[in-house]
Amino acid sequence: MPLTIFLGTHNRLDTLVRTVTSLRQMRTPYELAIVDNGSNDPRALGLLEELERAPEVCKVYRLGAIATMQQLTANFEFAFRDRYRPGRDDDWYAVTDADICFEDSSPDSLEAYMRLARATGCAVGPHLRVDAGISRGYPLRSRVIVRESRLLYRRDMEWFEDIPFSRVPIDTTFHLFPAGNDFRRLLMHTRRVGPPYDAMHLDWYIDFFNPTEENTLHIPYGWSWGGSWIRDYWDRFRADPVQAFEHLLQVPRAPGACNTSFMLSWCYQMGAGVGLDPQESRRWLRAAVPHDWQQAFLLVESDWLRMIYGDDFTALGWS
Repeated sequence: MPLTIFLGTHNRLDTLVRTVTSLRQMRTPYELAIVDNGSNDPRALGLLEELERAPEVCKVYRLGAIATMQQLTANFEFAFRDRYRPGRDDDWYAVTDADICFEDSSPDSLEAYMRLARATGCAVGPHLRVDAGISRGYPLRSRVIVRESRLLYRRDMEWFEDIPFSRVPIDTTFHLFPAGNDFRRLLMHTRRVGPPYDAMHLDWYIDFFNPTEENTLHIPYGWSWGGSWIRDYWDRFRADPVQAFEHLLQVPRAPGACNTSFMLSWCYQMGAGVGLDPQESRRWLRAAVPHDWQQAFLLVESDWLRMIYGDDFTALGWS
């Protein structure tokens, strides 16, 4: 039986097309079950009707809008129970979001996930690239690089045959796991796979200076990164970049990986609502790094400064 990939979406246009197209390069047989979480834009609904006729799409589930992760999980579980047929041997599911894209990934990525899943008994999915051209126009680009690059050093990976992997938990991105009638989100032991079997997270590729048609309709809320930071800033930035910057100065800076400080660093780096000031950008960047990360990141500070300001990712060891 082909691998069933449950793909969640909501009012996605270019992103959904790009991700579906990227999956077509895979050598492993699969079918797509699209889980639509209450799309209401006519263009998105028209795209779903078009995709429903695609040969690899087995079904489009038109379900209710979601406001919480619990509701998202419930929508996926409804689709799982509808598709699941007990007693099939060596049957696998995958669950993913419309923004997990496999452009330039190995066409054997799905097979690599299944090999590692069989060997470890864990749910398996991709690490997410930071070196694939994330736009400098994305206000949390530096956070992505600082947060994710620490997971991506080749020297720190474990290996199963030719598959590099780490034991870093998977949160809401692509999972592959043995078939069943439910999806135990965040309750499974997981492994993340590195290059060439990694993937892109397209929500990191938004350019606030050059938004697409989809961006005007859908800017992600970033639930896992502290609420509606990107959405709120986007609304202010569209109206007036200067006022958006001044608003950031008034926002209390929370402990941990501080989105406010990362965004202020970006503003000074890009001249978004304030004058260009590389020194001030670096000061806010250091202020954004959580205290419990400081010791580890001081050891590789020069690495991530080259990544953020010089687009130089050679320190990760993959090039």
